[in-house]
Amino acid sequence: MANRETWDLSRFARTLAYFDNLPLQKFLPCLSKMLLGSESPPNPDPSQALGTVLVVGASQGLGTVVAAALRSRYYPVRYLDSTQWQPETDLDSVQAVVYCAQEAAIALDDLLAAAGDRLGRNNYTTLFDFQYPTPNLAAVWGAVDDVVMGGVSESDFYLADSVGIFAGNVSTANSGGFASVRTRNFEPALDLSNYQGFRLRVRGDGQRYKFIARCEGRWDGAAYCYSFDTVPGEWREIEIPFTELIPVFRARTLTDAAPFDASRTHAVQLMLSKFEYDGALNPHFTPGHFELRVATLGTYGGATTAKLIWLGDATQAAAVRASGLPYCVLKLLPTATDLDALSELAIAALELPEACNQTASIGIAALQGTADWRSLFSQS
Repeated sequence: MANRETWDLSRFARTLAYFDNLPLQKFLPCLSKMLLGSESPPNPDPSQALGTVLVVGASQGLGTVVAAALRSRYYPVRYLDSTQWQPETDLDSVQAVVYCAQEAAIALDDLLAAAGDRLGRNNYTTLFDFQYPTPNLAAVWGAVDDVVMGGVSESDFYLADSVGIFAGNVSTANSGGFASVRTRNFEPALDLSNYQGFRLRVRGDGQRYKFIARCEGRWDGAAYCYSFDTVPGEWREIEIPFTELIPVFRARTLTDAAPFDASRTHAVQLMLSKFEYDGALNPHFTPGHFELRVATLGTYGGATTAKLIWLGDATQAAAVRASGLPYCVLKLLPTATDLDALSELAIAALELPEACNQTASIGIAALQGTADWRSLFSQS
């Protein structure tokens, strides 16, 4: 038969193993180790992800505890101390700042002068920041190529040059013609219902790609797709309204499917395919090598949350409020000595819209026996 190549059964099995879809895999975990060389990686849990958080004063005391708590919640974290600080320090990827006043060696005025306009203009939330990756970020993504239907295309996702790179070779042999990378299912599913859509910053090769989101945890269920074009060598910001995601099953549109349910976002995916939808061909598709670079993947249109969290005494509270940034001032009283509780409070101040532009005095009573931070901020 023309245009036939040898199908790689072992790669097909590895794909299923990576996404925990081999028969009996849950009962025989040794299958994962045999096929992947290690146990299956854990499913990601970035359900609290706000984006990259800059912790000022993270080298000691409260700052160290705050940074550790953020990392445990899957936040990308950057640190800043006096040895790293320069007026031109790149803070473009930073979504919010936690300023631990007692530990900070950088003046608030200097930080605001450098970062204020950047933080103020960010109206989006970063879910994956490939410019400042966490150690396990690449392991969240795995290839799902046309090997799953007998094809021979092959792709990979890896970190290099401060970006994520989706690259490989697409072949139309064996009636194939697509390559993709997909996240393992989020556990729990992301609740993105407060946002308007997804946002990508990418640099492509002139081909048309698809962004895919899934609101069910099934391996081969309905997918919600959006096609976008790239310009060779040019960075583009792609905004994908939830309302424009097209429900499909294996590239066939589903006319009776419900709209995308952002409150149950189980996985996201990037794909290069020779097909558009319902048998139509991708007009900007070329078989062979491809490469799509991804700087960030996130959402836009969410509720306003604090960009600057101040943890300290009241000396700079007025300057924080006058910065023009969405803020939360947590004035620490002498009795506020529980560092673990304070770190959880700082994260709540980042996440809760109720904390935005609030000032609260924090003593032992506010930290004892409660995690009802919403109530605390509503009373401020």
